[in-house]
Amino acid sequence: MKKRIIILILFTTILNSCIDKLKYEASVENAKINFANCYSVNGLFDHFPKSISNNSVIDMLARIPSSDNYSDDYHTGFFYLTLRMGESLQPLHPKSYLYQTLYSSRNFIIDDAFSYYKYTDTLKLRNVFIPEAYPIPYFEDLDFGLGSEKFDLRGKGIELVVDKYNVPNDLEVFVINAKNGYFWKTKADWERPGTLGIWKNGYSCGIAISRQCNLIIYWVKAW
Repeated sequence: MKKRIIILILFTTILNSCIDKLKYEASVENAKINFANCYSVNGLFDHFPKSISNNSVIDMLARIPSSDNYSDDYHTGFFYLTLRMGESLQPLHPKSYLYQTLYSSRNFIIDDAFSYYKYTDTLKLRNVFIPEAYPIPYFEDLDFGLGSEKFDLRGKGIELVVDKYNVPNDLEVFVINAKNGYFWKTKADWERPGTLGIWKNGYSCGIAISRQCNLIIYWVKAW
């Protein structure tokens, strides 16, 4: 009887693990489909892992464009998959990429909260085109477990409280694919910061690695 109970527990654990694995992989597949429905660029998720171990997932964060979003949000979208790194870093580095940088406030950072970024970016360091650089995400939107700073905009008459998370000092960013231009299937001309220049609209895909936090982030961003 005891042996049967042990076997049952083991089977249940394996089954739950398989369900979690399928859940994460299904989330990525659904994101691909939803992006394809409203965006005319293929291969945005080609750099994502084909198999996702359930115990490697730290977080998923997404805003997938759909007709249910507010009109401006329909024309921005992102998907972040954060995983724990394995023992070897070598396979994690992309074989080819367009651009590589150590993350800092001096990068060409896209903050697609266009309605609100100007209230928190008082130094105007984001959404500013930098020649010979490629746009990368505003990683302060992601929780690395290193603490955060809260911005309460209600004093400015805006009903919004946002957290700006601390980013690891060693975050290494690789842009694998990026291009400027309007690729949304629905035509519109939404207001964007003039400082974006030729990157008023576009997309950026890549990975970011932190040895300090033992994690790797796969991202897709379109605006």
